[in-house]
Amino acid sequence: MNVALIAASGLAAVVGIAAWKIRSCREIDIISFVINNIAIKMRLFKLIAMLGLTERMRPDKAVKFVTANGFVHTAESPMFRAVLDYVWKLDVRDNDVFVATYPKAGTTWMQEIVWLICNNVDIEAAKKTVLTRRSVFMDMIDVGHARGFQSLETWPSDKQRIVKTHLPFEILPRDATVGKKGKIVYVARNPKDSCVSYFHFHHIVRAFAKTGTWGEFLTKFCNGDVSYGDWFSHIIKYWEEFRKDPSRIYFTTYETLQADLPREVKSIAEFLGRDLSDEQINTIAEHCTFESMRNNKSTNHEGTAEEGAFDFSKFKFMRRGQVGDWKNYFTINQSAEFDDLFEKKMEGTGLESKFEF
Repeated sequence: MNVALIAASGLAAVVGIAAWKIRSCREIDIISFVINNIAIKMRLFKLIAMLGLTERMRPDKAVKFVTANGFVHTAESPMFRAVLDYVWKLDVRDNDVFVATYPKAGTTWMQEIVWLICNNVDIEAAKKTVLTRRSVFMDMIDVGHARGFQSLETWPSDKQRIVKTHLPFEILPRDATVGKKGKIVYVARNPKDSCVSYFHFHHIVRAFAKTGTWGEFLTKFCNGDVSYGDWFSHIIKYWEEFRKDPSRIYFTTYETLQADLPREVKSIAEFLGRDLSDEQINTIAEHCTFESMRNNKSTNHEGTAEEGAFDFSKFKFMRRGQVGDWKNYFTINQSAEFDDLFEKKMEGTGLESKFEF
């Protein structure tokens, strides 16, 4: 414990130094500096794990806060508030493509598909550079291997931005929601499968809140007390916006992608204004099978293990990727209660039959 206290004191000191050194003195830049230069370089995440303090230091629950535009958002830590203060004001470019999902709905899968579509199906380039450096995660700061919000601000003007986000539609950049700049590709997934995958994901991300038992996590998920909030309101809002303007928002499901990937690749390419040959479509489909991406170092996140944020001793980043895996976790009563909730929440939306239950 003494080592942990020393490490914490060191972090506090560096925050002060960082505030002095970073010219902009923005909170997100200070946080990024501290994490990259202290937590990662000094391997503090791994030290905490070695001392057996990971579970003890996890927050007990996700936090709720009000964003700049008055939306109540749920996140893993107050750090997200600092990022979202700037996300709302981001200058969106006309050719930006946002890959939006609720967590664990096939985000990495769609990122790779969209990046290849927008980059002339350059498989070799995709393999040479990890996806987290080719596609920006808007919700986060620049940290370790991953490009975050700061990289969006400095991205070359002559290069297209493929932007990953889990944010609800209401707190996307104002240029995207009100100004209608850029395009959005949204992927939804059977909430039962999403919940199971999210439960396992919490076990490998050391900064995430404690999950409790499977039953306890399921209750949190149903109540929207997990990072990114309520699954139902997240998907319904994107669905409503898609129906208003399908020329700007593409809505698909994880299950549809699984059923016929080449057809979906072709449809997404058309939505993005890209004319791909049948050969190119099949090339993307073959490159983007679950097993292919799971074994691909540019997409499976294995290269991030040294940074310490993930604990891959329990599960891989890409665990199973199956449709219907929820049947191995939900009890009969849990499934029936969730079906009742689903029917109540989704009634009249037109989404009732989009997933296989």
